[in-house]
Amino acid sequence: MNYLKDMMVGYENAQVLALLKEMQGMVDSEALDMIVKAASSSGLSALISYRSDTNITHPFPLDKMILICEQLCYIRYNSNVEEEKVVVGFDNEIETLLDQLTSTSTKQYQIISITGMAGLGKTTLARTLYSHELVKYMFDFRAWACVSQVYIKKDLLLSILSSFMDDLTDLYEMGEHQLGEKLYRKLKGRRYLVVLDDIWDCTVWNDLKMYFPDDKTGSRVLFTSRDMTSV
Repeated sequence: MNYLKDMMVGYENAQVLALLKEMQGMVDSEALDMIVKAASSSGLSALISYRSDTNITHPFPLDKMILICEQLCYIRYNSNVEEEKVVVGFDNEIETLLDQLTSTSTKQYQIISITGMAGLGKTTLARTLYSHELVKYMFDFRAWACVSQVYIKKDLLLSILSSFMDDLTDLYEMGEHQLGEKLYRKLKGRRYLVVLDDIWDCTVWNDLKMYFPDDKTGSRVLFTSRDMTSV
């Protein structure tokens, strides 16, 4: 599950979150655990026997899991999400932004923005920074959420939480306020980096900023946006 979540960073939307939720449910289910145990002890024949003895009429879990993986791979590698090619000559920008993100001289919570027209490589640059080994080392928690023009607050909170939480079962039953409180408690006292990709206006940040504590730990929030005035 962690691999799938990492693979889909920057491609989160309602469909992706639903697929990840479905996969997580199968991974956590007792039925799947019984199947895995049967396979471990008796091999493939036990899987066929288990399926027939229990009158399973829905798709075999393994088949379904493979199907979900294929769907996620298709979204990831054939997505209509803003496809931004790596732009040669980003070295200076990466160095400057990396210094802003990881500097230990500024403990105060900071917001950093990458702005520009579509296709200039904002998301690519943000992904490069997010995945940098120094960034991974410096921050206790890293989270990525794709915002876009139409956003759902609950989905954004779930997307952020799913970046550093494995078990999301109970979270899907929570409302926005509960999820926000959960996020605040998780980030409290920790050094975190949250990337909000493709922000269209300041409404999004106004909705979320209360959930990001400023404990003078050197935390950062990174925006990418097409409009400088929106952030």
